[in-house]
Amino acid sequence: MPREESIKLPLVVGVVPTVIVSVVFSYFSDVIFYSDATRLAMYSLIAFLSSITAAVSFIRARQQPYFHQRVFYAIFVVTGCRYIFGAIEHLFGLVDFPPTSFEVEASFLLVELLIIGLFFLISEILRYRSVSGPSIRIQRILVVLLVSGVLTFYILLYYVVLPALPAVLTMGIIVGAAITSFVSFTLSGVLAYKVKETTPTYSLGRLLASYSLFLLSGISLLLSLMFPFLQTATNILQVAGLVTITLAVAIPLVHEIGLDFRSSYAFALIVTLLITLPFLVILLVELLASGVIVYAYGEHLLTHLGAAVLSGGMASLITAYSNRKPARVHTPLILMFFSWMLVEVNLIFLSLFRTQIGLDDSFVPYIIGSFVTIVALIIAIRWILQPLGTHKIKPPKFWLVVSLVGVTALLWLVDAAEIAINFATPILNESPLDRAILLVFNLIAMFLFTCLGLLSIYESRGKITIETLTQGFLALWLLSIILKCGALEWTLGWWVAEYLLFGGLLFGPVILGISYLEAMSSAETSRGHATLYSDLLIHDIGNYHQLIQSSLDLLGLEGSTPEMQELAMRHAQSGLLRAHHLIRNVRQLARIVGTLEEQCGPVDLVECIELAFDQAISLTQAEGVEFLIKKPEEPCFVLATDLLKDVFLNLLRNSIDYSPQEKRIIVEIDSAHHLEQEWWVTRIIDHGRGISPDLKPKLFERFLEGAEGTGLGLSVVGAVVKAFSGSITVEDRVPGDHTRGTVFKVTLRAVRTPST
Repeated sequence: MPREESIKLPLVVGVVPTVIVSVVFSYFSDVIFYSDATRLAMYSLIAFLSSITAAVSFIRARQQPYFHQRVFYAIFVVTGCRYIFGAIEHLFGLVDFPPTSFEVEASFLLVELLIIGLFFLISEILRYRSVSGPSIRIQRILVVLLVSGVLTFYILLYYVVLPALPAVLTMGIIVGAAITSFVSFTLSGVLAYKVKETTPTYSLGRLLASYSLFLLSGISLLLSLMFPFLQTATNILQVAGLVTITLAVAIPLVHEIGLDFRSSYAFALIVTLLITLPFLVILLVELLASGVIVYAYGEHLLTHLGAAVLSGGMASLITAYSNRKPARVHTPLILMFFSWMLVEVNLIFLSLFRTQIGLDDSFVPYIIGSFVTIVALIIAIRWILQPLGTHKIKPPKFWLVVSLVGVTALLWLVDAAEIAINFATPILNESPLDRAILLVFNLIAMFLFTCLGLLSIYESRGKITIETLTQGFLALWLLSIILKCGALEWTLGWWVAEYLLFGGLLFGPVILGISYLEAMSSAETSRGHATLYSDLLIHDIGNYHQLIQSSLDLLGLEGSTPEMQELAMRHAQSGLLRAHHLIRNVRQLARIVGTLEEQCGPVDLVECIELAFDQAISLTQAEGVEFLIKKPEEPCFVLATDLLKDVFLNLLRNSIDYSPQEKRIIVEIDSAHHLEQEWWVTRIIDHGRGISPDLKPKLFERFLEGAEGTGLGLSVVGAVVKAFSGSITVEDRVPGDHTRGTVFKVTLRAVRTPST
């Protein structure tokens, strides 16, 4: 696809509808959108989207340690920290502290947008100039200084500088920041378009669309000074810009580490949409059922009991799978599921006890669960980044048991301490401190989950494995907790959080069970292939080695006659030739294993057979072979690969080799219709000595008693035809008399080409 065409669709589809939706939505729902719950959800959404993009940029920076990658990563670390702090402000009701006018708020947001634009511009300049920057260690120090410096600047600007400025200077900052941010985003887009990369670091169209959306959010913010309802449009455009840039960063990376383009797009889009789910739920609740309370204590306990049982089931499934196919991340994943099972059980008992003493439900068990999740994720990431062999794939179960006992003890100790503190200081029972800590912990956990998911896909060479699916189900706790932090207890948003977790985990064992069976089936197939190659190397190659060694010993034997030496030489040459044929067949089998069916395309059947016959004649040096192809007038194309020529080469060589007298081969090609599918049936008819009825049922097995050579050639033929979704059979040319020739019947799926 040309470069110009590749950027047009994301720009048009990403920017135009977003602008229309943001303006219309702002005009009709400004009051509801700016409720405390929706503002908290929106700030959390921006923070968590920034966390995901920071994680993707972090993995990219590890693969390509250029300084512009670190700067890009720093942008989203700063944005995530700034907006999680804004969410905490809303939790504590500090949105009006210190008291500020809308002009001061707008000036701060425009300065923030300016900082983001400058970050992008610096990153694009470094990328355009291909600046590698200082050493990785210095880069990390600079990123820490950059992030801490910008966050300190934000705090001083918002709480100290802007409230003390006169209105004239505030308006000057608004105008100056707006113009500079517009220039920064425009120049960033121009430089991004001019960058020439062999392997794209970002999706260019989406990157330009995100820069456009950020620029438009600044225009919307400026216009909101005259049209206040556009404040909502500003936030929608910023969220859309973050979503778009997340896709722009994630899709090329996921595609580069192994997934095809569609799977890469689906993976990045699903992760992004899942993060937006809590915000959408809270928005719908505020629109349709704001303030509705549903008190159902029994159902509340049942959802926690169900989540505990399902979490234990998931942990048991991973344990069973790990016993069969251990991997480095299994122990941390098992620890996380068992820990969340303990958290859910603890919540049940704690809820019963706190109800009796007049206290509300606590978020402290969730904090402990999130803390254990962070520790387990860090361990999993460290293990997966280490080279194989540097630590045990499966640590002793003793450490897992000790960890779970420690989690249980920690839960009860912290619960007891919290209850004692609440009785000593009753005002803390109403404090949102626990929810604030939980938001921060889950922001870190989201970053780590994204890193681990990308590393798992990379380690599995682009496959969505059981480990990756398991991480997805673990992430459900994050979504549930984000919802609970933004919704009051017993409201509809709070109930959605309860059932989101329970419903997601309900499908978990089913999906993991199916994946487990598929993985076991694949493992058995791989084990069978390994056994086959082992047999070939140990059994057949060993036999040929022994034959060659005996022949060479005979050649060196004193007193051997010239006839004996000539015979020994022929035996040695025969052994070498058979070993060569065996190695060639094993290579063909190795090509069959994997994704051969996905590589299939239209192959001209007649041309393939003619080429195979010419090669068979060249290899056998046979003379006087009568060869005839009876084919229909229409072109005959089948679904196959270039290996189809090897299939017919093998069959035609057999027909020539085992026809010592009448070397006559007829190939008949006919069409057939079966199971609503068109097929081409090829019959290879020879007049040789035929195949014994006892050998026919086992003819395509990998070792065949009574067969000359390795007994592997026809097994390759059968495997290839099966990989093409076809079939092969053998029968007598004259029914009832196997000594008068053989018919091999190969049935392959017919395909049509534009010319046919």
